[in-house]
Amino acid sequence: MASLGIFLVGFLLIGLSLAQPALATTLTFQWTGQQGYHLEGSLHYPDDLTAGRITEQGQGQTQAIDQLVVAIYSPQGQLLEQYTNIVAGQSHNPYLQLTVNPQTVRLQGEVDVGGTQPQEWFLKGKLGQTLHLIKIDQNGQEIPVDQGRGKIAVGT
Repeated sequence: MASLGIFLVGFLLIGLSLAQPALATTLTFQWTGQQGYHLEGSLHYPDDLTAGRITEQGQGQTQAIDQLVVAIYSPQGQLLEQYTNIVAGQSHNPYLQLTVNPQTVRLQGEVDVGGTQPQEWFLKGKLGQTLHLIKIDQNGQEIPVDQGRGKIAVGT
């Protein structure tokens, strides 16, 4: 019986040593508005993803994106805020909208990333049209701060 236990432990250890962690693709993106405000972001999704596109919306379990972080900078380059909208496959942003095409490594469609509370910032709009950088004031009102072409530069 003891030899069976040793065999099973040995078998388990060999299996664990051969197991490879899942690899992830990191996609980085940036946007600059007409007034010079700047947003930088990064997201991670599994390398083996075969879907034609990933659309993440709202709060809760994501389809495929494991992590999404966005940082917003002033025209002078000062970090204004940083938001982690997705952590370990869970979205914490009820307004989140983001679509990624893993085959073309591009963002598509509607975008809504960043903050959700008073005194926070977010970027919203449609790619290919106009994107707006908005600050939520202390009363919850959305104040447009900057806007720009609906183009986000993407890299890996």
